[in-house]
Amino acid sequence: MFDKYRQQQVAGYEADGTPITYEALKEQCDEAAEDIENGNYHTIEELRKEMKE
Repeated sequence: MFDKYRQQQVAGYEADGTPITYEALKEQCDEAAEDIENGNYHTIEELRKEMKE
């Protein structure tokens, strides 16, 4: 019961101020970890190069 309650609690907020639940945050973290494992990310060097263009 406590786990279900916690999953529905606000864990933080999106950049636009929308609240995000623990469950949604965990889902986003899992997706991000999968992206990293699959090589879907930008390096600092790539970001710096894009900023200069």
